[in-house]
Order: sequence, then C-alpha cells, then structure tokens
Amino acid sequence: MEAQNARQMLLKDTFDVCFHSPLARSKRTAKIIWDTRKLEMIPEHDLREIDLYSFQGLLKHEGKERFGEAYRQWQKDAANFTIDGHYPVRELWARAKNCWTKILSHNGRSILVVAHNAVNQALVATAIGLGPEYFRRLLQSNCGITVLDFTPSSSFNCPPYICLNRLNQIPNSPVTTGHSGGRKTKDRVVLVCHGTTASIAEVR
Repeated sequence: MEAQNARQMLLKDTFDVCFHSPLARSKRTAKIIWDTRKLEMIPEHDLREIDLYSFQGLLKHEGKERFGEAYRQWQKDAANFTIDGHYPVRELWARAKNCWTKILSHNGRSILVVAHNAVNQALVATAIGLGPEYFRRLLQSNCGITVLDFTPSSSFNCPPYICLNRLNQIPNSPVTTGHSGGRKTKDRVVLVCHGTTASIAEVR
C-alpha cells in the first residue's frame, strides 16, 4: 500500500534511470514505483541497509540482552558506536559519498533512488554537508519521498548548488514545483525509503 502511494505521487514525474538497493524490500518497492517505465534500473550494492555486524538481524530486546553497553551507545551516540572493530554509521556516511559519485556520474537529469531509511539519511546528509552525528535526525517514513535539486554553479570547477526541495513527503504533505530558490533546476534526484521492519537497524 505504501509503495503504491509513492507510485501515485511520482506517476507524473519523468525519470531517466532508477538506482536501487539490491535487497528484496527496496527492489520490490522500486519495481512498483517504476511501474511500466522501460528505462534502466540499476542495483547498487552501496545502497544496501546499514551494516551492523554482530547486531545484524537482532530484535531490540535481543540487542539489549546480548550487548548491554554497546547497545546503549548505539541508541545514545550512534555516530561513535563501534562493534566488531567497525564504526557502522561512519562507514554508512562513507558509502553514501561513494553512492553520490556513481549516481551523479550518470548522464540522467532526473534520477530515482530507492533504498533504506539509514542510507537515505546518509545520502541527504552528505549532500548538504552534515556529518554522521546527524544520524536519526533526517528520518523517512515508509515510502516517504525526499527530493534533492542540483543546480550547476556559475563558477568554473565549483560544486553545484544543492537544494533539499522536499523531505519525507507523504501523500498528505504539500507538493512543490520543479524550481528551487528562484532557479530552475538542472538535475533532480528523488529518494524513496522502502517499508521498515522491527529489526535492530530501525531502533529510534
């Protein structure tokens, strides 16, 4: 139902390509939204959900029971949370930056990205210059839609202007037009979050 709502919201949008997580939930959501479009769908490994190592797949109560202090750090200070020698949120931010390199190197002007709550947060944050301490501050509802507009800079070799046009749009929220800050946008990237589960990865 949520994916169908997202499909309806994006029905009149024209996309040149769809990047999606290879995981089943996002792949299903992407196919529903992409509908009868015949253009390219690209699975991208770096769009997978956050890697939580020994936490992976655990329910909340299991994380509390097995990991105690580490679980509390995951809840209270996720950016500095470490497990099995890894910093999952920092690694996620690095992955998001790598994703942007791949996504923006595509010659499409309007791009759909279907992924997961955590990686979508990282994509939005890295695009607008926010660090991993902003994890869980840019949440998306199930199949909520976020739009980023990229407008070329007038200065040579400078990065584009990036406008967060919509954040976590759902059917009852207002729809904006294809302009940002008085400038017509050149490139647009639309992010969609698949439906979530009760696993520890979605702890708020």
